[in-house]
Amino acid sequence: MTAICQGTEGASHHLTRATADAWGVQGAWKFGIEVQCHYGDLDTNQHVNNVKYIEWCQDAREQYFHVVTGRWIMQADFSVVIRALDFTFERPLSMGDHCFVTARTAELRNTSFIQHYSVWRSGLVGSGTAVCVLTDKKTSKKLSIPADLRSAIARLENTELT
Repeated sequence: MTAICQGTEGASHHLTRATADAWGVQGAWKFGIEVQCHYGDLDTNQHVNNVKYIEWCQDAREQYFHVVTGRWIMQADFSVVIRALDFTFERPLSMGDHCFVTARTAELRNTSFIQHYSVWRSGLVGSGTAVCVLTDKKTSKKLSIPADLRSAIARLENTELT
């Protein structure tokens, strides 16, 4: 697969081998976005604030679903609610750093799915997992993951890196 967009902050990618190598991405990732660390992202130690990594994962999830479904989550008939979230920080990032945030769906359940995320800059910076639940926007009740969404995710996740 080839990159959807290249060279700009927030650009989303079907991950190619060349892009993976450029960021030091390891493992079976198929999707990611580029981000840059800004002044407002910093904590008192002048490192990127931990909350920012979670926001980047959220941005990656939104872009992932846009690639998978052709529409933004905000435009869908369902909402994605985070039931559980964890993130492990391996090393800090600083202002001006560019990094690559990968996202993948590791498991599809009846009404929920597990997504993994990693942040890369010359190797792993941090990684996390989210349990995401599909809910009806009007009733807030859990929804079964539709067959067409399952198929679209499978198409992305089962592609080979080129």
